[in-house]
Amino acid sequence: MRPLMRPTTHSVYGFIFQLQLLSSWGDEFYIGLNGIDLFDRRDERIKVGPHNLAAFPESVNILPSVEGDPRTSMNLIDDLAAFPESVNILPSVEGDPRTSMNLIDGCNDTQSMRNFLQVSVDDQIVYSGDVPASTPEKTGILEISFAST
Repeated sequence: MRPLMRPTTHSVYGFIFQLQLLSSWGDEFYIGLNGIDLFDRRDERIKVGPHNLAAFPESVNILPSVEGDPRTSMNLIDDLAAFPESVNILPSVEGDPRTSMNLIDGCNDTQSMRNFLQVSVDDQIVYSGDVPASTPEKTGILEISFAST
């Protein structure tokens, strides 16, 4: 496992939270997480809607021969499918105050090996590390806490 490098804090604050999965498990379009939840400084789930989410690529549905594949960025926040290599989550809209984030929870697809994840807030890296591998018997759970230890 790569060492964790981040400042000690209770929460991170920002407008744009970016999750970049920097390794692939064999599918060039998708890494293999089955959903993600973000929690604020009060440990309440941050609501993310379609207007708050951008992924590149959006889905494999951009390919000419693919139609109706469920692996889309919206399913990332619905806990239904895997997500693309780079996801921008914008819980704040223009004019809103910055959003605090205290915890990121996610789970690795049961067919996925360990993946490398980088989290940035307003273009500042706040986490770099591995997403635990899954096995057919046990799902790899990702939990990133920004609370002081």
